[in-house]
Amino acid sequence: MPLQNPNVTVAGRDGLRLSWVDDDTIQVGIGSCVLPNGQALALTAAQNVTFSDLDTGARTLGRDYAVFATPDGILLHLIPVDNSGVGALYPSGYSASNSRLLGYFHNGPKADGTVGASRNQAIFEYSVTSNDLLNESYPYRAHHDLPAGVPLPGMVRVGTTAIGIYMASREDATASAAGSSNYPTSRYGVVPWANIEGWEAMMVLRSAGCRLPTWEEWLGAVQFNPGSATPAIMNGNTEYGSASDDAYLSNPGALTSGLAGAGAGNLSAGEYKYKVTLVNANGETRGGSASAGTTVADAGADGQIALSAIPTGAAGTTARRIYRTEAGGSTYKFLAEIADNSTTTYTDNIADGSLGDNEPGWNTTGDQQGELDPTQAGRTLTGTGPRTTEFAAAAGRSWFAPSGLADPVGNCWEWVAQFFGGLKTSSPGTSISWGYNDDRAYNFEGQAYNPDTGGWTSGLPALLIVGGNWNYGAGAGVRAAYAGISPGRASTDIALRAAR
Repeated sequence: MPLQNPNVTVAGRDGLRLSWVDDDTIQVGIGSCVLPNGQALALTAAQNVTFSDLDTGARTLGRDYAVFATPDGILLHLIPVDNSGVGALYPSGYSASNSRLLGYFHNGPKADGTVGASRNQAIFEYSVTSNDLLNESYPYRAHHDLPAGVPLPGMVRVGTTAIGIYMASREDATASAAGSSNYPTSRYGVVPWANIEGWEAMMVLRSAGCRLPTWEEWLGAVQFNPGSATPAIMNGNTEYGSASDDAYLSNPGALTSGLAGAGAGNLSAGEYKYKVTLVNANGETRGGSASAGTTVADAGADGQIALSAIPTGAAGTTARRIYRTEAGGSTYKFLAEIADNSTTTYTDNIADGSLGDNEPGWNTTGDQQGELDPTQAGRTLTGTGPRTTEFAAAAGRSWFAPSGLADPVGNCWEWVAQFFGGLKTSSPGTSISWGYNDDRAYNFEGQAYNPDTGGWTSGLPALLIVGGNWNYGAGAGVRAAYAGISPGRASTDIALRAAR
């Protein structure tokens, strides 16, 4: 409904505060405001706002929306991420002179186990923010007058701390590229900003009006479970991109390579080894155990190799793929696909130069996969999963905290503002479970890997990384912590998250 013109002009803004109602609705409270052009507006009864109040376009998964007071009523507007300049923040047909920003919220994927293109959407309760100090040109960077603790778009409030919903990405990141901007954002469905030194992480976050969270802030946020002393269940995993209670095909066993001598063929002289993967509707396993080596002595006489006892898979297996080394090599490359789950023989007559891609680095056969990051094997796009059952269920797990915070386990380790240091007391890399679903504490012996020397240095302070990545399997989790990396180290499996 249109906002009324009050009889008495109210300077600035009085009320009109935003609150969460349900997954699809927020409420604007009673109040008044004056637009920069002097026009006074008032809301005499609280008003529920849904996506029917969107000024243009359709509701979009994983995006942030601004709430505006206009003479024609309350409007929602999709917050731009392309830095399209002053004016782009305002609803279509309006400007800073005839509308007033009341606040914003995040519309993200609901953590109820829904997967794929049908993944449903929800307004994140703890993202609803009554704040009119957004940077007009760069809304994911803090306005210079914005107090600490006030969330930016893409953040939630946990206690007095605002923290990024998603692992940070560069401001110009997309679903296919990491981008090159030096400003971080918290956005859904894009390539995460990894391979960044701890020192650099601190610097670039400051540039956007943010900072690294402390370990306590990060841990509290990812376990956040309002009104309960029981942490949200977001613990370890088994394979790259699959949750610990998600069913996926097991890697197959070894096949038997026959004796060389199947006739003249295209294989050059040398030793060959083979692996097999299983394929289902979701994806492909990692390679199984390697076969024993088979040697071709003379391609003119025995340049083919007969394979037998090719393993089959469990229910759901639709195909098997064979990977092979080049002559005398150690890297397994795609050889052929058997488009069934029954054939157990194959004759190899493929030259080394005709082999395909390397064997998979992770198992993608589970049905709770995240959307794979095309720039780095073993990573997923921010916020895309994996997810399992609703976090409220006693036996369920979710990769979203009840606050809506995502990505804390599996995708990458994350830098946090906590230093450790001291004298070396034992061998590097030691880990121990500390009583939470086998989450592991790594390398708390007062040593750190030094990228300048390429070795472990006694007394070198380490900047803590937390959460774990897929490689750490069940040892990853919200309480997984690694105290063995100098802040001068950068890696494709270490990323960052914004706080303020």
